[in-house]
Amino acid sequence: MKKILSILTCAVLITGFMSSNAFATSNNDIPDKKISQSEMFYSNDNYNFNIDVQKTTSDYFTKWGASIFQSDTGYIRAEGLTESYMSVDTIGYTLYVEKYVNGYWNTIKTFSYSLNNTNRARANHSLAVASYSYYRVRSTNYIVNNGVTTYKTSITNDIFIY
Repeated sequence: MKKILSILTCAVLITGFMSSNAFATSNNDIPDKKISQSEMFYSNDNYNFNIDVQKTTSDYFTKWGASIFQSDTGYIRAEGLTESYMSVDTIGYTLYVEKYVNGYWNTIKTFSYSLNNTNRARANHSLAVASYSYYRVRSTNYIVNNGVTTYKTSITNDIFIY
């Protein structure tokens, strides 16, 4: 019985994650010198995410962004990702979980995560939330290398929590 319950729980989590929006990039990020265009990728796993494939003379980013999905009744999971094509001094992100109230997006929780001397920072964060509300995640992703900090931002699509 425990094994069946574990399998069902995993299936629900995987299905919820696959049906959510994932890793969005912002069109507001204008690089110094664009070498290639951003592209929208659709995988066989139903993930629908933007991967920024722009390279600039001072830009280390290969992927960045956030995702949000309902992980259980009354809980959401926010995931952040910042990735570089090479190992950098510090790589990380700050996630701002926002709730839509009276026509405005209000930050209700902030999660930060960073690593040193690697090319990837990725983690999941859980949060208990009120039902019958809309939520989204805004991210500020950053890379610090040789004393220079570069930022990218993104905002997920909103989700409604029942």
